[in-house]
Amino acid sequence: MGLRPHQTCSAWVWERATRLGTGYPFRQAARLLSDLLGGAIDHRVVWRLLRRAGELRRAHQEQARSEMFDLGLAPEDPEGESPVMVVTEIDGVVLRRQRPKGLMEARIAVAYTGKRVVSPTARHRKRLVTGKGVVAGLWAEGSAGQVIYAWLSRSVGVHRARHVLVSGDGAEWIPVLVRNWFPDASFQLDHYHLKVRLREVAGDPGRARRWIEWTLGGHWRKVERSMASLVRRGKLSAEVARETRSFLELNAPAIWAFQSLLDRGAPPELCTRGSGVIEHNVDLVAARRMKRQGMYWSRDGANDMLAMRALAADPLAWRAWWKEVGA
Repeated sequence: MGLRPHQTCSAWVWERATRLGTGYPFRQAARLLSDLLGGAIDHRVVWRLLRRAGELRRAHQEQARSEMFDLGLAPEDPEGESPVMVVTEIDGVVLRRQRPKGLMEARIAVAYTGKRVVSPTARHRKRLVTGKGVVAGLWAEGSAGQVIYAWLSRSVGVHRARHVLVSGDGAEWIPVLVRNWFPDASFQLDHYHLKVRLREVAGDPGRARRWIEWTLGGHWRKVERSMASLVRRGKLSAEVARETRSFLELNAPAIWAFQSLLDRGAPPELCTRGSGVIEHNVDLVAARRMKRQGMYWSRDGANDMLAMRALAADPLAWRAWWKEVGA
């Protein structure tokens, strides 16, 4: 069987247990694994095997971060041409914490190098991203940007791309992360989240339309003056007005950032003004498995699950990693 000392199962069983554990609750995964093996498997065995895989995966991510930012080593360049453009979409997802009871926010990043049309004859053309890489975790303050950039350099070659666009919903930590750790990247504010926020604050549909038109037209200071008037009349909280002003001031340069990439010859299909890819992957990587009713996570347990769910998002990367680990 090729077992090494102290190895409690074969590489195939380890991989199957981890794959089932990433897709199903542990008790259900254990029943499925028991059917595969023809013997009773406890759900805690599945949990331990997944944790072991997650710890190893996270160690590889930390190694990539350390080599780039502590030792100053560039990732090995794979065969083939450098990507013309890499788009990275970043978002956060809130999970329920076990002890102490509360909430914690994980970071998820999805990068891709192209898009292809699924069916050119379809009435509504659907595009799929290609050259995709996903990384997710609950990293210590200040290290998220390093891990994300180092790992995406390995997986999609973001450090070699001629054009780099990073998009997000405008949460304060995202443009700061891009400015600190994505050199020469353009940050693009997601227009959908911008419009949703302005509608929520405006309250009135007509006022919301005016605010959106002013903001997209580069005149967000008019929104600031309109909010000040509402505050004086007692129709808007001063705190909400301050938060919205800070949001607009921080993200105003990013409203039409993709235009500068178009002017420099970047592929038009990748010069996006939205972040639909990350929204879908937040659901795939985290929500479907980790935000079900009654689910609470330890920080380490959530980190291991996120690492393996991100890997499972790419079947080719999953098989390649397990081939390396199981060798």
